[in-house]
Amino acid sequence: MITRLKEIRNSLSDKDRAVADYLIGHAPEVLNLSIGTLGERAGVSAATVSRFAKTLFGMTFPQLKVALAQDVAGGGGKQEDYALSIQSGMDQIQHRLAANLQQLFFETCILNPASKFSEIAARIAKAKHVYLFGIGASGLAVQDLAQKLVKLGKRTSFNMDSNLAILNSSLCTDEDFVIAISYSGLSKEVLLPARKAKSCGCPVLAITSTEKNPLRRIADYELVVPLAESKIVRITAIYSRYGQFFLVDQLFLAVMKELGAEPEEFYDRYNDLLLELKK
Repeated sequence: MITRLKEIRNSLSDKDRAVADYLIGHAPEVLNLSIGTLGERAGVSAATVSRFAKTLFGMTFPQLKVALAQDVAGGGGKQEDYALSIQSGMDQIQHRLAANLQQLFFETCILNPASKFSEIAARIAKAKHVYLFGIGASGLAVQDLAQKLVKLGKRTSFNMDSNLAILNSSLCTDEDFVIAISYSGLSKEVLLPARKAKSCGCPVLAITSTEKNPLRRIADYELVVPLAESKIVRITAIYSRYGQFFLVDQLFLAVMKELGAEPEEFYDRYNDLLLELKK
C-alpha cells in the first residue's frame, strides 16, 4: 500500500494527499489511531479519511488499517500483493490474479483522470492521420487501438516492422497525431519513430509506465500504467498488458464520444460490408 500511495500521490487532491503523506510517513503509528485522530493529525476531517479509504482502495477505514498492517509487516515498498508464485495453488493464483487486476484498473483510473482522455480524444478526433508505434506485447495493444480507430473512421498507420515504422514517422506533420506504446519506455523501435515524428512537429501520446523514461520525455501527452509486476511476472507482461488494453479501450470510447456518434451508427456503417465476408 505504501508503494502505491507514493506512486499516485501527485495525482491526488490536496486533502487526499495530506492523508496519503501521513500514512506514508507514520504507517506503524496509524495502526493504533482512530479515524478521528488520524484526520486531526493529517489536518483533515474524519469524513475525508473515510472517503479517501473508500474512493482510492474500496475499503472501510478498519479494512485500510488491516491492509496497512500487512504492508508494515512485509517491510513496505514491496509488491507481494501483485506477485504470482508458482508455489501457490491454482485456486489461489486465480483469485489473486482477479483481485490484482481489479486493483490495477482502479489505480489506473486514479493516475489517468477523465480530463486526460477528453483532451487527448479531442486532438485525435481532429487529426488528419494517426500514426501508431509499438513492438512486442505493447504492439498488440497498438494493433488493437489501430483497428478500433479505423472503425471510428480515422485514417491510421501501424506496422510491426520497425523499418516501416521509421519511414512512416518521416511522413508525420503537425496536423497528424502519434500514439507510441511501450511499458518500459525504452524500446528503440518506438523511441526512434516517436522522436522523428516529434521533430516533424507532430504531437505524441505516450502510453507507458509511471517510471521516468525517455518516451515520457518525448511525449506531449501521456497515459500511464501503474507499476504492478515483479520481475518473475514481468516475463509474461501480465499486468502491463492488461493496463495498456484498459487505457486503449478508454481512449477508444473517449474518441467515440468526442466524435459525437452512438455505437449503433458505427456498427451500421460497417455491418453490410462485414456481412459480405460471411457469405
